[in-house]
Amino acid sequence: MLKRVIYILLAITWCVIIFVLSGMSSADSGNKSKEMLKNGTIYVCAVAYKVGLIDHMPSSDTVEGFATEWNTPFRKISHGAVYFVLATILMFAFRKTTKMALWKAALASMGICFLYSLTDELHQSFVGRGALFTDCLIDTAGALLAVGIYLFAKWLNIKLNRGRT
Repeated sequence: MLKRVIYILLAITWCVIIFVLSGMSSADSGNKSKEMLKNGTIYVCAVAYKVGLIDHMPSSDTVEGFATEWNTPFRKISHGAVYFVLATILMFAFRKTTKMALWKAALASMGICFLYSLTDELHQSFVGRGALFTDCLIDTAGALLAVGIYLFAKWLNIKLNRGRT
């Protein structure tokens, strides 16, 4: 029972995080993602420089240009990533706390992610951001990837443990 409550709270918490992130204005969201991209680039370059993979740090103009150029793809990947996490939580929740068949858990996780993605886009339309069905598809692709990895891991586990007693 406690495990079920924990999974439910984890899923709800993640949905609240998605809701809060979606509540940001387009400008705020774009600026935050660009800042994350710049900071991440600087960090990765610093580590690469420290271990000798690169021979100099990029200029701030270079980092700014990189962050500007890659901000949109980064935002789209982030869309898929948050739903990847949600689908993973849901798959574990269904499989660890119910007797639901694997394929039913996969369909339920995908369905919940798709429906929440639709409501997420609707929510964005009320806060001055665009509601794009393509973002729903990206979100669902992230969920599909998570479910696919889960199913592959289960299949691989069965294959590798066949014959063991």
